[in-house]
Amino acid sequence: MTLVLLPNKQENNALGKHYKRAFETAVELYVVSAYLTDWNPPAHLNSGCERFRMIIGSDFGITKKHACRSVIKWLPANRKQDFLVADSIQGFHPKAIFWREKNGSHHALVGSSNLTKAAFS
Repeated sequence: MTLVLLPNKQENNALGKHYKRAFETAVELYVVSAYLTDWNPPAHLNSGCERFRMIIGSDFGITKKHACRSVIKWLPANRKQDFLVADSIQGFHPKAIFWREKNGSHHALVGSSNLTKAAFS
C-alpha cells in the first residue's frame, strides 16, 4: 500500500488525481463520505469493477439531492443500487475511498475532505 500525505493546499490537485485513478482502475471500490454537495466525477467507473459501494451521510443536512441524482445518472445501470444514503446512522462522518486494482494492489485515501467542490480545489 502506498501512503500519500497531502500537506498543504497546493497539493490538493493530487486528491482529484487519486479519485480519477480509483474510478478508472478499481476492480473493487468503496467510497464513504459524510456528505455530498456536488458531483462532477474525474472519470467514469471502470467497466471491469466487480464490487462497488458508495455511501453518503445525510444527517448534517448538507447533502444535496441534485448531487445524489447526478451520482445515480453517472453510475452504470447495474451499479445504481450500490449508491446508498446512510439516513438512519446518526453521526455518519467518514471521508475515505478504498480500492483494489486488477494487479492486486490495494489503496486507501482517508482524510478530512467530503465530496464537495471545495475538497478538490
